[in-house]
Amino acid sequence: MKDLFNPIVTEDKLNPTLKQIIEWSGAEPGRIMVNKVSQDFNDTDGNFIEQFQTTGFDSRIFELYLFAFFSNSGYDVLQKYNRPDLLIKKDDITVAVEATTVNPAYGKDKSEIETKIFPDNMDEKHHELAIKFGSPLFSKLKKKYWELEHCKNIPIVIAIEAFHEKHSLIYSAHAITQYLYGLKDTHKRNDQGKLIIDYRRIENHRLGEKVIPSNFFNQPDTEYISAVIFSNSGTWPKFSRMGYQSGYHRGNIQMIRKGTCYNDDPNSLMPLYFEYDLNEPTIIETWGQGLVVAHNPNALFPLPRYFIECSAVHYIEN
Repeated sequence: MKDLFNPIVTEDKLNPTLKQIIEWSGAEPGRIMVNKVSQDFNDTDGNFIEQFQTTGFDSRIFELYLFAFFSNSGYDVLQKYNRPDLLIKKDDITVAVEATTVNPAYGKDKSEIETKIFPDNMDEKHHELAIKFGSPLFSKLKKKYWELEHCKNIPIVIAIEAFHEKHSLIYSAHAITQYLYGLKDTHKRNDQGKLIIDYRRIENHRLGEKVIPSNFFNQPDTEYISAVIFSNSGTWPKFSRMGYQSGYHRGNIQMIRKGTCYNDDPNSLMPLYFEYDLNEPTIIETWGQGLVVAHNPNALFPLPRYFIECSAVHYIEN
């Protein structure tokens, strides 16, 4: 049995977060769930555990999360190729999935980087995030997976998550969808108080001297990318909660989940707040909660709109 938490590297090379997880008894539900999922995960490159325990902890957790999501949501998961990461199949449709992450600048540790977000710097932050997301997305685009024999004439999806700074997981899909479609949403209320949403084009994103074009889905070769998946939930806490929810604990810890979620009031500008104890039997978290799919309107091989069972779907219509 594979044990991802049995060190295969010296202690000085262990990822600090992983070291805490190994030592803390409260991390037991997550450790059990990660190991359970990893038993069926095929390490095609042969270095998954080493990277998981050292410099690639966040990236490997995200990759393992995607595998857990698809394999527990009714998809057949094929892992016989070393790239892209996964081939998934359902209803006679095969889709290639490649995972990537936004990481700290070279030589930096994310715990050292902390950005404060305020209403008056939100636009600047969205431009910065667009540039952060753009770099790994274009790196994956250059791999030209559509030229691989097993990826020809099928939808190709890039999955991405941000781990580049201390609080990067507070970001929603707002910034990346603005960048993917080159559209900024604005709002106003009419005389009857009804909320009106409108959009304007974004030509580019600028941060200091760096400028990149907006509208990723309109860039050369992106027609081969059928959709981009974003999540801020493909994380260690997700595995902890799913493990606890599955009963992988001894009754010596308590877990509370809280945050914000979608508000289906069409006139609301604010999300709903939620908080619950994981011992409540009426609330069941799924692997797909927190997962967002943005469909490419220019895709050569479009992904069926609801093929990926997630929390939110973005698409362009008319």
